[in-house]
Amino acid sequence: MSTPAHNPLRTIRFCTLAGVEDVRLERGEIVGRFKSELREYYGPKTGMLIEEFVNWGNDAASWLRFVRLHGPLSQDAKHGETFRADVKQFSETQESFRRLWRDKKRDGWQLSCQITFSHLAHKTAFRVPNLYWFLFLDLVIQDPKRLKICKRPDCPTPHFVVHHLGQRYCGSVCAAWAQMKWKSDWWKKHGGPWRESRRQNEQLEDENGKRQSKRRKSK
Repeated sequence: MSTPAHNPLRTIRFCTLAGVEDVRLERGEIVGRFKSELREYYGPKTGMLIEEFVNWGNDAASWLRFVRLHGPLSQDAKHGETFRADVKQFSETQESFRRLWRDKKRDGWQLSCQITFSHLAHKTAFRVPNLYWFLFLDLVIQDPKRLKICKRPDCPTPHFVVHHLGQRYCGSVCAAWAQMKWKSDWWKKHGGPWRESRRQNEQLEDENGKRQSKRRKSK
């Protein structure tokens, strides 16, 4: 993930170490092992990991899949070491980030994690110790005004980052639903009078047509 610095010629990047194997469920816990060779993880190629996380399915099988893809939350990645995490931790952390997503009055935090600075590809980067702090930074660097909740009540992934501040729906599917709902509501409210008005207009047109036909025959 990159964020613009005050100097437009520089960017600040953050990452965490990642790489897991042998991940499985054991009696309500997700256990596994960090790989012997870890990589620096900067986030997905498109989108934001925090957006995926707050929309992630909240069940044991889904969290298992998340850990297999990205790793555990609060355990610091150490070469070849095992880790163990309670499934409830993921649900609680997700809800915590969802509340922070909705908080539009936040102004700043003091981080309590260890940060390692490095220079990669001529860019300044700082590395946080685990995925929890990566997700935290991924969220708080965003303008709160751009963190929205989709207006479709049953949207399966309602948390999204808007491209423009007037955006009310997370994507084309929910926007299409809103358009269909608007049409449905309009027809429920105005459909009867509209149909009656159209019926009367068609009746007048038919009567006018008959009168004109009679005039032509009488000439």
